[in-house]
Amino acid sequence: HVFVGIPLVVSTKHSFGDKDGSSHVDWYSTSCTNETATTTLVQGSGSSCYIPTINDLGKRISVVITPPGGKSSKPNNSDSNAEAYRFDQPVEGRPENVLLNLRKEFLRHTDKEENDDRTFRIVTYNILSDQMLSEGDCYDYVPKQFLDKKQRLPRILDELLSYRADVLCLQEVDRQTFTKLLQPALTHFGYQGMFTCKQAEGASEGCAMFWNLKLFGRIEEEKLGQYGYAIRDLVPIRNDQRSNRDEWEPCQLILDLLQNRSDVSETLKLLGHVVQLVPLRLNGTDQTIVVGNTHLFFHPNASHIRVIQALAIA
Repeated sequence: HVFVGIPLVVSTKHSFGDKDGSSHVDWYSTSCTNETATTTLVQGSGSSCYIPTINDLGKRISVVITPPGGKSSKPNNSDSNAEAYRFDQPVEGRPENVLLNLRKEFLRHTDKEENDDRTFRIVTYNILSDQMLSEGDCYDYVPKQFLDKKQRLPRILDELLSYRADVLCLQEVDRQTFTKLLQPALTHFGYQGMFTCKQAEGASEGCAMFWNLKLFGRIEEEKLGQYGYAIRDLVPIRNDQRSNRDEWEPCQLILDLLQNRSDVSETLKLLGHVVQLVPLRLNGTDQTIVVGNTHLFFHPNASHIRVIQALAIA
């Protein structure tokens, strides 16, 4: 669904020609009356982002993408040098977000005072993955239209951007939601991010973290993978897995418990939960903070499992 005031972002990749160049992007609005269809150029600046206005209400948005240099993106000098796409749904009015109305303090602008590099805003949010939604009836009390990701995800993106966070820690993120929506949209608004999928057979959801590059330094893309861990790999299960940190008494207690309770040990081995531990360097300083993001085992009767997972991360 497309809403007034909620950004649309396109992400392009060039297969041929100037792969390092930038595509030119034009945005159009088409009236949806039965008699005639009138198409108007609403943004021709080349920006990959367009925010529908009240003037677009009830109309359909189209985007035309021209490859670098205006030349065809296809081999053999094809005559087609641009591609056009149209969003299926007409633009709807911006839905009221009751949560934002209740969280005025969360929306207050966070301009840093001079010489203040110690204040930043972190948002954590479980956005409900489609995979988890399809595996049970935990949300049968919610009207189906509000669970539809085409309704839900644009609203979530709008809410996340409204908070102007310096760090976003998200849980239950579907891989496709990360690659097709969150990463391109938040990249456009100045964030860098990473996704870590649960380490379980058939899993396609996990945790995602984004940080504002105005405040924190960029991390080389090839290094991002090393900051995601399977929690089960952090749990001390045998004496030969002990490390210096295991001198900490709680680690010894975990080790003793798992050696005496094989059922608990086997359960932990099966769980694919992950944690992201990302070192973020404050721009212009030599200071680094480590931000953790995780989603522990959900079962209401498994508090002991969550405690072990949390201690293993610590």
